[in-house]
This record gives sequence, C-alpha cells and structure tokens, in this order.
Amino acid sequence: MYLPNYKDGSIVNLMSSIELALGGKPKYKPLKILPPSELSKSKNIVLLVIDGLGYEYLIKQKKDTVFNKYKINKITSVFPATTVAAITTFFTGDAPQQHAMTGWFMYLKEIGAISEILSFSHKDSHASLKKLIKPKKIFAQKGFSKKIKARSYIVASRRIVNSDFSLAYNKKAKKSLMKTV
Repeated sequence: MYLPNYKDGSIVNLMSSIELALGGKPKYKPLKILPPSELSKSKNIVLLVIDGLGYEYLIKQKKDTVFNKYKINKITSVFPATTVAAITTFFTGDAPQQHAMTGWFMYLKEIGAISEILSFSHKDSHASLKKLIKPKKIFAQKGFSKKIKARSYIVASRRIVNSDFSLAYNKKAKKSLMKTV
C-alpha cells in the first residue's frame, strides 16, 4: 500500500502549486518538484488526468513516449487511492480528509441510501438524488475554479461533465464533453 505524501509530494500538493501560481491560497504546501514560480511563468496550464495511469506503469514503457520524455519524478495520490477521492481532490484542491468523497458508492445518511457519487444518483435505480437532497449539502467544498484567478475548462465523460457533482465543484469552469474514439 502506498501512502500519500501530503507534506510536499502528492496530487494535493500539485493542486497547491497550481493554485498558488494562479493567485489562490492553498491549504497545503506546494509540490516540491514543481514550484509555483515555474507555473506562474506559463500562459496556460493544462492538467491531464488519466485515471489509473501510475508511475510504475510508465517506467515499464518505452523511453521515447511523450509521458517519459517529460517525466520529472513521481508523486503520490491521496488516501484512499480511489478514482472518486482523487477526482474530488483535482476538483477542489483539498485532500479527502476535507472533501470526504472516498469511493464510487457512498452511503448518504441524509437520505438513507447508497449513492453513485460522481453521477449523484441512486446506486440501484440510477435516479438523480437532486429531488431528495440539494447537491450543495453533500458537495460543500469550494471548487478549484473558484479558488484561482484564471479561466478554467474541464473536459470529462458524459456521465460526469454535467453531473451535479461536477456542477457543484466546477460551476465557474467551462465544460466540454470528452470525445471517445
């Protein structure tokens, strides 16, 4: 099991570097290997998140790939190291201990049901939970796009791009549907 390095080496710290470079005030220290001063020189910052693509996989690939060509070093994820916990960290800049989104299926005591949190729907019926509870009550953290002084864009899958989850955290960001090939 890999534990996150929230001190200066995780995706939380990556988001802190970006936030600090774009005029925000992060809760965590910046990423040691990517100081905000390097990012603040950039006209645009593009963060490409490929779920499940880890460092161990990358180092086993051919050295001439674009990922290996620009690789600086490895960073850790969050705990728990789940898609939902990490995506919410990218959307908020906060660690799971602040945003509380830990897994794909989450029991919401407020409505007494298990949800599929990224689509904000009931686990079994896939019905929207919006009629039962306001998304703002569950997704209470401030979205990353509100923390920075720059335009934000998000490209995501159909199930997520305009979900209540995404809208709660990315209200200010321009959203586009990810094209699949």
